[in-house]
Amino acid sequence: RERSRTCRRASVSVREVRRMALEVGEGQLRLERVVTLQPSSWVTSLAFRGNVLAAASNDGIATLWRMPMGELLASLRHEEPICSLGLSAEFVVCGCRDGVVAVWTSPEGRLVQKLRHQKSVGAVAVDDTDEGC
Repeated sequence: RERSRTCRRASVSVREVRRMALEVGEGQLRLERVVTLQPSSWVTSLAFRGNVLAAASNDGIATLWRMPMGELLASLRHEEPICSLGLSAEFVVCGCRDGVVAVWTSPEGRLVQKLRHQKSVGAVAVDDTDEGC
């Protein structure tokens, strides 16, 4: 049986990603704003840090957005689907179907390094504290 060319493990089949900024006020959540982001393919992973939202997709593109307005900061392109991503104050780390772990600057989107694993990378974690892993 031929292996699927998608990242199924964490994929969410949506045509658009909606980010709702919720505000806690006296024990109730209130919808403040809805920003519609339109990724080019299925979203496989999301990460949020500070005011930056990172969205990875099945077509090998990860996008960085400044919230709450939804301003596109960068599009990061990889040859194969991105299955997972992690976001720190300085870096975006993408785990890809072809076994590549790509490290990009955040929010500029400059490729810093590529690491190779033997199989698909289904999960990544980023720790930017002084303690490490």
